[in-house]
Amino acid sequence: MNLMTRPFAVALLGASLAACVNAPDGTLPKDALDEALRTYPDPVPAAVEQELRNARPARASISAEPRQRRFNIAANNVEAASFFNALASQHNISIAVHPEVNGTISLNLRQATLTDTLTAISRLYGYGIEQQGGVYQVHPNGVRTRTFNVNYLMLSRDGQSQTAISGSSLSNGENGSSEGNSSTRINTESSNDFWASLESALGRLIGSEDGRVVVTNPQAGLVSVRAAPDELALVEDFLQRAERQLKRQVILEARIIEVELSDGFEQGIDWDNLSAGSTASRSATPLVTAGNVSSYPASTVQLNPLAELLGGGVVFNITDGNFSSVISLLQTQGEVNTLSNPRVTTSNNQKAVIKVGTDEYFVTDFSLTTTTNSSTSETTPDIELTPFFSGISLDVTPQIAEDNKVLLHIHPSVSEVSDVTKVIQYGEDLSVSLPLASSTIRESDTIVEARSGELIIIGGLMQETQSEQNSGVPVLSEIPVLGNLFKNRKLATTKSELVIMLRPVVVNDATWQTELQRSRDLLEKWYPPKSGILSTISSGAL
Repeated sequence: MNLMTRPFAVALLGASLAACVNAPDGTLPKDALDEALRTYPDPVPAAVEQELRNARPARASISAEPRQRRFNIAANNVEAASFFNALASQHNISIAVHPEVNGTISLNLRQATLTDTLTAISRLYGYGIEQQGGVYQVHPNGVRTRTFNVNYLMLSRDGQSQTAISGSSLSNGENGSSEGNSSTRINTESSNDFWASLESALGRLIGSEDGRVVVTNPQAGLVSVRAAPDELALVEDFLQRAERQLKRQVILEARIIEVELSDGFEQGIDWDNLSAGSTASRSATPLVTAGNVSSYPASTVQLNPLAELLGGGVVFNITDGNFSSVISLLQTQGEVNTLSNPRVTTSNNQKAVIKVGTDEYFVTDFSLTTTTNSSTSETTPDIELTPFFSGISLDVTPQIAEDNKVLLHIHPSVSEVSDVTKVIQYGEDLSVSLPLASSTIRESDTIVEARSGELIIIGGLMQETQSEQNSGVPVLSEIPVLGNLFKNRKLATTKSELVIMLRPVVVNDATWQTELQRSRDLLEKWYPPKSGILSTISSGAL
């Protein structure tokens, strides 16, 4: 595709979407998406094309290896230099042999290509064979130095997430009182120092005998390795695979939703109906959540009694990856309120963190220091303030497999911090009123696996809130004292359930085209084409 086509198409798409307020029929956004989905050939003048044809001979595509002739070859204790010279003569190729190349070669190959033959000799006898232009260069068996380019950031990145449940109890026994503590804690840590781990891995791969060494230069993005030719080939393959995996990316789309449960669903969302109304795949494997999360076969997604009692949850996948269909099903069981819908792109094995909220400071430590001199005493308070986060946070770490499956560590958290005033009495004459924090937290910490485009659902994180509803007879209820007879106070209880939906999409060459097509299909659903427009598009407008 022409390099100028995509920015132009994206700019046109943004301008058209901004103008859709004045185009309720959706025509302009759909036209912009059609424009972005088109692929334009590069305009090359005929004269330039003819010059290029004359300057280069016809050859196979770069991505396809040229077809090589197969042959049979047999050698028994043939001098290495003589073997390579005979190979060059028989196959009409250019081979330069280093003067220090020695030893003998024995082999017997049937229906082998030239590449197969040279690769086998290099790996078995340790000769360094590489192609420079149209010449094959043969180096002696021994350690050599080679420098590789590695394109990666020079940084060290550490991440940590924690989920903890703790409590204590005080009991009285025959011998006095005793205090017991119980806790459940999961600490998840990720440390990413690419250059240090790369140097260590390559050092173990080649060893340290006979002057073998690995030198990395993160600033320049270079790795120099001194090793035998066959070991250098292993290093090259390792670096190519590592760089390819490290640069893989995944788009993470999330919806954090709170469902205020309707009458009849006070026990939580009916996941049986949800899984029956969509195409559910296998269940995931959670580690721990607030309450209890269990894994079930996708065909019978149910919460166990303990999970229902503790407000736990369930984790499963939906293969169609459609947020709208799940939200529509949730709306049948209560009022749906979208708290956040973040979207982020991250690299393979790199933690992505999204936070939306505020930090408020509260007193976490308080002490009084009394200074006494000969005539007076002075009391100085020492107050320590600590920030408490109130809002929504989501951290996700993906690992992308070769088959586009994504293993995810997911840690969502929704916290609400309120101010609670505590009065602390110091002696008989001194009391201190302190603003302390009271937190309500709903969070989950789990590891799940999904295919690219599947929808992961984490649910069952329930909360019960109580509110006082006041009503009364107009005018009469406002009479002092006597008006209480005409007032009605009711304590209302509301149950809500937190649902986290996450869709990972592995980025490849066709990802952006697929996302554009998905957007166009959505616009077609919102704004059905008028009579005649669809037939025009089908007949070749696209």
